Order: sequence, then C-alpha cells, then structure tokens
Amino acid sequence: MIEEKLYKQIVENTVISCVDVCLLYNGKVFLAKRKEEPAKNQWFVPGGRIWLGESIEKSAKRKIKEELGIDIITLGQVLTGMTTFKKKGKIRQTLNVVILAKPTDAVFKIKLNKTLSEYKWVNKTNTKYHPYVNNCINKVLQNDCSNS
Repeated sequence: MIEEKLYKQIVENTVISCVDVCLLYNGKVFLAKRKEEPAKNQWFVPGGRIWLGESIEKSAKRKIKEELGIDIITLGQVLTGMTTFKKKGKIRQTLNVVILAKPTDAVFKIKLNKTLSEYKWVNKTNTKYHPYVNNCINKVLQNDCSNS
C-alpha cells in the first residue's frame, strides 16, 4: 500500500483512472448518493479507481461487489469521459471508462457499503445530477440497452 501522504500527493497532482458502472435493471440505471468526496452528497453511478494490473472488466466487477455487494455481467463500454471537481481551490480530475452491466442474478439484494448512503433506479436525467451522470444515463438509455 502507498502511505497516506504520498497517496494524497498523487491524487492532487495526476488524473486518476477510474471505471464507472451503469448498472441497468428493468430499463433503469442505478444511482447511489455518495458520502465522500469527490461528489459528496450527490447522486452518482458506482465506480472507482482502476488498480495497477487490473482489467477494466475486473475493476468494474470488483467495484460493484465492494460498493453494492452483488455480482454483475459486463455488457461493454458505454463511453469514456473526464470529470473535474473543484473544492476550496483544489482540483481533482478523473478519466472514466464507463461500463454497462446488469446483475448476474434475476433476484438480488443491494447492500451499500459505508461510502454510500442511499440508492435509486432512474430512467431519466435530472438537472440536479452532475452533468457527467446525466451523460451516462443518456448514453445508456438512448442505446435502448434495456433488453440486454
């Protein structure tokens, strides 16, 4: 593991590679409210950092298992985008590969981890969502992937 001080310096001075997952179920996309920065208290698609030596698919599956407690089947890449968060004069930037996925099982139970406070399934954008989240929702729903 990287010591905390060095990790903080890395995050503050580089673009972080992340995978985000548009989890689709019954024609709706999963969103969770974040408890931590960046995007604290905002509705977001689940995801996070890609570890060294980890494929994008493996990273997506790991993040969903960690954050939601379920297994997924990945259905392909939806888009690649960047997010920029500004707070107290500091900028955090991520390069995001967005993966479309569905739960492995027809019956599943979401178990949010400590980084998320609540969740919902949506089938439309909302002006209160981060523009990146709306872009993800639009990309998934306009491709009519609900039958996947």
